[in-house]
Amino acid sequence: MILTTFLIIFFIIGIVLYLEFGLPYKPISPSRKREKVKPSDFGLHFQPFRVYGARAAILRGYFIRALTVEAKATIIVLHGIGSAKEVYFPFASWLAQQGFNIVVYDQRAHGRSGGRYCTFGYLEKKDVSKVINKTLRRFSKLPIGIHGTSMGGAVAIQALAIEKRLKFGIIESTFNTLENVIEEYGRDMLKFRSRWLVRRILSRSAKIAQFRPFDVKPVEFCRQIEQPILMIHGDVDEKIPIQFHRDNFSALKTTDKEFFVVNGAGHDNVSETGGTVYYQKILTFLNRCVSLIQTEQNTPPQ
Repeated sequence: MILTTFLIIFFIIGIVLYLEFGLPYKPISPSRKREKVKPSDFGLHFQPFRVYGARAAILRGYFIRALTVEAKATIIVLHGIGSAKEVYFPFASWLAQQGFNIVVYDQRAHGRSGGRYCTFGYLEKKDVSKVINKTLRRFSKLPIGIHGTSMGGAVAIQALAIEKRLKFGIIESTFNTLENVIEEYGRDMLKFRSRWLVRRILSRSAKIAQFRPFDVKPVEFCRQIEQPILMIHGDVDEKIPIQFHRDNFSALKTTDKEFFVVNGAGHDNVSETGGTVYYQKILTFLNRCVSLIQTEQNTPPQ
């Protein structure tokens, strides 16, 4: 009886300690994925760069030049949580062939970039501004757009709201609020839902990483976005429900917006499932945005 009581107490203490000092690190401390490939492995012309982001975190990435005679625009490409810039080299290769410069970098707490914790856009949106500063010195005369997937999509939304130097955005498979998506991931990991537990974990994460997780609400930032937006989501996304992204779409201030559903796609296979239609949708959107910008630049003031 005494042994059983001791084991129960020990078990309860273990759970409490895990909830207080283990789980809060899970969302903010992603695994660092480091690939050994370089853009040149994909036939790309590139220049490494590094820039100090928010709180002096060093961000490392590449400027990649278009493979056409003249470039149409520059696209900043943001990866998702636990990923790395190298994952997007095939996509960058396709963009370069279509006439676009690309900027790829490891977001804070990812890959070879600095920063100890991921904050889902709270600091990352400021990192984007720092990268834009650097990009304008490299590709000064070209409009800049942004493409983000999953967490990168959430960062892109927040950046578009505060950065009018971003002229258009493509947002894939992302969430409406951090609280909601952590609850979804928690359901998969713990096999049950608990809003109280999510709020408790995020409150502890906030103290560890010194950020405000309950301010990470892409859906609210959408209300400030006036640039053209293309949103993409798979209809059988097993990680982030498509409704989360539809909420973002509905909240957008801009009327120049489109929501493209990739039928049969989950969270990590949108481009593969969408195939030619997916790439054509993106190319049509990008070319239209470039054309609109050129028309505005050539229109004399009234």
